[in-house]
Amino acid sequence: MPGENQEQATAAGKADNSSTGEEPAKPKPRKRKAARIPGQAVVNSPLKNVPDPGSFPAKAPFAKKGKKKRKNRKFPNHPDAYIYPPGLDPPPRSMADLEELIGYSFRDRRLLIEAITHSSAAFNFMPPVTNNQRLEFLGDAVLGLIISAFLFSSYPEADEGSLTKSRAHLVNRDFLYERALRLELGEYLIMSRSEELNGGRLRQTALVDAFEALIGAIHLDGGFYRAEEFLELAYEDVFDTDTMPMQHNPKGELQEFLQRYISFEPPRYEMLGTDGPEHDMTFICQVTHCGGEICQGVGRTKKAAEMNAAENALALLREKYAEQIKNGMRATAPDVPAGNDPATG
Repeated sequence: MPGENQEQATAAGKADNSSTGEEPAKPKPRKRKAARIPGQAVVNSPLKNVPDPGSFPAKAPFAKKGKKKRKNRKFPNHPDAYIYPPGLDPPPRSMADLEELIGYSFRDRRLLIEAITHSSAAFNFMPPVTNNQRLEFLGDAVLGLIISAFLFSSYPEADEGSLTKSRAHLVNRDFLYERALRLELGEYLIMSRSEELNGGRLRQTALVDAFEALIGAIHLDGGFYRAEEFLELAYEDVFDTDTMPMQHNPKGELQEFLQRYISFEPPRYEMLGTDGPEHDMTFICQVTHCGGEICQGVGRTKKAAEMNAAENALALLREKYAEQIKNGMRATAPDVPAGNDPATG
């Protein structure tokens, strides 16, 4: 039988080994294949089981895990330190204080961060941080619509020209700057250190841009009516009055006053110089008429200085020529001989 023959041969082999004193041959160990990483191909080369370098996944299972991003520990006690972009110093006051001030809590605080981020901070860090310029564009449109709707519904008898002038006054950058100063919005701005040291927290452009960007952020986060509620708070003194707000133009009023009561010659404005450091400069302007100085004015910009000079001139002339104005009589220009007045010949 075949099975019996194999057993006899095996027994004979053992007997031969025992008679010669040799140990029986041990079976050779089987070669283990190299472990393959899932997703790796094998190169057709004499070396077996060699992974193809180009087939490695983007993150191999054995790769070291990256370090976790640390929170901003520079200001550990700041309420919003964990959400400010890395490398940026939080502003003097927190966003929680700003939300309480404006009466609105953001669902997405990233919009609020973007609204208060100045362009100086956006370009001084890598990767660049999104600034508030896009939100400013949106907020400017939302502001114009809300103010237009308010004027249209509050003053049904006003004509188009009056509504346009009133809206221009309420969305003017000087007027918006006053609103932003009332909110102390500069204390919440995120900006570079150099911009802050140069008076950036009180700069008109920075505050007006942030004010409009805040309107746009509220509109995106909570809708149109939430933005309207914020403006009702910011324009409380305007919305609660029965008098239609009109554009205040001191220079135009001064020219009209002079032409009506003194002379047809227009007033002239001349810059006398500046005062203060470069980051907090004040301009000095004088207004003259018929060669004589009426008074002076100051302001943070040349335009503001001219406006202030015109306001001072109006107050001075109205007080000085109150009797002539009351009687409808023409007077001579201040400090100018009557012969030089065109109105008197």
